[in-house]
Amino acid sequence: MVVCKVAILGNDIDAQRGVKALWDTGAMCTCISTQLATELGLLPDDYGWVNGANNKPFRAPIYSVQLKMGHFVIPYLRVYGLPMDGQENDVIIGMDVMVKGDLSITNYEGKTVLSFREPSISRIDYVEDLRKYDQMHKVYMKSKNEKCPCGSRKKWINCHGKKS
Repeated sequence: MVVCKVAILGNDIDAQRGVKALWDTGAMCTCISTQLATELGLLPDDYGWVNGANNKPFRAPIYSVQLKMGHFVIPYLRVYGLPMDGQENDVIIGMDVMVKGDLSITNYEGKTVLSFREPSISRIDYVEDLRKYDQMHKVYMKSKNEKCPCGSRKKWINCHGKKS
């Protein structure tokens, strides 16, 4: 769950209060609660059909808003208004926003950080990062000529270091 801000087009988005948002990879479009739409004084631009969690289609209002998450601002976004009574969040971030950039979630040193950047500027690949880290660790082990971590009590260079 992240905090974001929603505002009427042309209004100062920084003046809005932060609301809880849920990242939902199963949602094709971004949605806001009808309660939030009422609080902001939003009027529907249109109506469209959406499938609810029970897979039953229903007609929902469509609003034009601006959305801000951290420093990232989408100046114009069409969102569906959904009844979200009893939910913790007022916004569901859908794939229409997610495909605009890169989402990364880390838990380094027990601190969870969710980051989003737009546009995508490089590939994020944790598997490749771990491979590079392991490779660098092996170079360190070899250069220090320490005992091999396999438990043989031999020096790294005379054990698994021979094979690399």
